[in-house]
Amino acid sequence: MADASPQPPAPPSKEQQLSIEEQQIIAEIQELQRHLRELKAQEGHDDDEELVVPTTKTRTPRRVLVVANRLPIRARRDARTARWTFDTAPGGLATALRGIATDVEFVWVGWLGADVPPAERPRVAERLMREHGCYPVFLDAQLVDRYYNGFCNDVLWPLFHYVPLPAYQAGAEKKFDARLWEAYKEANARFADAVLEVWSAGPPTENDSTATSKVPDYVWVH
Repeated sequence: MADASPQPPAPPSKEQQLSIEEQQIIAEIQELQRHLRELKAQEGHDDDEELVVPTTKTRTPRRVLVVANRLPIRARRDARTARWTFDTAPGGLATALRGIATDVEFVWVGWLGADVPPAERPRVAERLMREHGCYPVFLDAQLVDRYYNGFCNDVLWPLFHYVPLPAYQAGAEKKFDARLWEAYKEANARFADAVLEVWSAGPPTENDSTATSKVPDYVWVH
C-alpha cells in the first residue's frame, strides 16, 4: 500500500527566490518613502501633501546616501589611452530605486569594482559624482579579497545564516586568519571616511548660501 503521508513542500525555485528578493527591495523602498513623508510632516507640511522635491533655488532637497559594497557602475580602463569608461550596471537595487528617483536625490557610496591607480583617483571620483551620482571607495585587490571574500563570505555570511563555522584548532591545517579581520576593519574605516566626505560636501540649507550649514542627509547602509 502506498504511503499516503503528505510530502514536504518543494524548495522555492530560483525564479521564486528572485521574486522574494524583489518584494523585499520594494518593501524597503516603501518604508523609506513612508519615513520621508513623516519627516516632511514634522517640518510643518500637511500629511496628505504629495512628496515632491522642490525645484526652486531657495530649497535644497534632502539626499539619501546609499552605502553598498559595489557601486551600480561598470568601469573599464583603456590600457593604451588610460581613459576610463563608466556605464550603469543593469538590475539590482539601483533599478528598483529608479521609481522614486524624481522624488529623492540618491548618492551612492561604494567600491567601484576596479583597482584605480592613486594618481587617477581624484579625477575618477569627480567624474563619477558628476556623471552618475556615485562616490567611490578605493580598495586594492588584496584588501577586497580579504575583507569581502575572506571575512564577509567565510565568517559573517555563515554566522548570519546559521551555518556552523569550521573548527579552528591550534596546530590544525586550517586556522582563523587574523588578517581577514584586520582587512574588514580597514575596509569599513574607508567606507566611513567616504560617507563623511560626501556628507561634509553636501548642499547648504535653504537659508544659508555659504555651505557652512548642511541639509541633513539620510544614510542607508544596504
